[in-house]
Amino acid sequence: MKPVERPTSEPNSLSPLDETPGLCLGCSACVTACPVTAADGRFAGPKTLGPAFFRRLAGGWPGQPDLGPEQALSLGADLCLQCHQCDLACPAGLPVSWFVRQAKALAVAGEAGGRGPLARSLERLVTDQERFGSLAARTRRLRRLAYTLSPKLARAAEATVLSVLGLSPARRLPPPPPVTLSRWLASTRRPQDERDRPPVILFAGCHARFYDPGVGRAAVTVLRAAGYRVLLPDQVCCGSPALGRGRLDQAARAAAANLRLLTQASRSSRGPVPVVSPCPSCTLALRRDLPRLTRAPEARELAGRVWDLGEFLDGPARASLDRALRPSGPEPKGAWAYHMPCHLRALGTGPVFPGLLEHYGLGRPLDPGPAADGCCGMAGLAGLRREGYERSLTVGSPALGAYRRLARPAGATAPDAPPEPTVLSDCPACRWQIAEATGLPTAHPVEWLADALRPATPPSR
Repeated sequence: MKPVERPTSEPNSLSPLDETPGLCLGCSACVTACPVTAADGRFAGPKTLGPAFFRRLAGGWPGQPDLGPEQALSLGADLCLQCHQCDLACPAGLPVSWFVRQAKALAVAGEAGGRGPLARSLERLVTDQERFGSLAARTRRLRRLAYTLSPKLARAAEATVLSVLGLSPARRLPPPPPVTLSRWLASTRRPQDERDRPPVILFAGCHARFYDPGVGRAAVTVLRAAGYRVLLPDQVCCGSPALGRGRLDQAARAAAANLRLLTQASRSSRGPVPVVSPCPSCTLALRRDLPRLTRAPEARELAGRVWDLGEFLDGPARASLDRALRPSGPEPKGAWAYHMPCHLRALGTGPVFPGLLEHYGLGRPLDPGPAADGCCGMAGLAGLRREGYERSLTVGSPALGAYRRLARPAGATAPDAPPEPTVLSDCPACRWQIAEATGLPTAHPVEWLADALRPATPPSR
């Protein structure tokens, strides 16, 4: 089978040792672009904690002391959201966020030194979304029963558990799904119909596997409609939560595991097989971080086959998708606004889904204004943690304020009032933050594409 190649010029095999921080121009473009620097004065900024800090990790000039956890904490390294806006702003093309991760790793080590064994264990559990998500999935029936019997008590118990884990009790976990993504996929597979279709590996991400399989189901539905046979092989967390927290060793273990699992899945399907993810954070971790963390020769080849879902649908799958969907007038779904995640911006793919939705006549796009182009502040685990909750709202206040202005005014409950617009975003963390902060409905754009599919049998390729 001829591989589907993704055009790329990314230096996937490079590490900080190759991308020397000595190329930093000292222009502060990264500082200007950083949403945390603008919102929190305790954060010294990506220039100080990135190339400048990295240069002095081994002592800098002769006679200068090494930098360690105390200095990283005092400069606020733990406050970095790893949104990668500094990378995009750097005129020298340096991976500034990667250098900041080294400072974050030191800061985390400094924090751990002041905590007891239980607190350190809970921190490792929350950072390891494979373990934490598996635990949430195994208790989904119990959680569903609790919310059925007494939603109020179930919510109080959930807030207590979140607080014990060091997460904000103000957050609400997604409702537990009745069926997992893997079981749904197995129950809907038609081997006879899919036998001659080209395979594609779905890297679903922790959110779709453990919390919200609806996005995974929609991705599978659309990919099948475009004529593909969707595989969901064994996979683990992409490592993005660990990287965001500065736990590089944990992220490296996840990267090595995914390299092995995805390579095996591709070989068993007589690969190479494209890997597609509906989560930009997963795409970024597989495409850019996995080669740097593993340093394995085959990692670069795998990274070259990783696609974000939107770019795959607008690329190799576009012709078949056009045959499966018919352009029409605006759907009854109504209006939508699109929020572009920071990690999708870092991938450089651009906002693909809005163009697809408009092409197929799905709903009416709204422009919430330039403020909505900023970071929502969530940054995955950073906004979930108890000490990061209020900061996430502060960092994301410009974008969140823009979306709040789209909401229906309080008390406007006229029967003929139009429904509130939906905020569409590829990122589960962005959807979570925007929904909680504004009260607006949110969805992944692929869910709207899946809803609009013709009932006819998907086209053959």
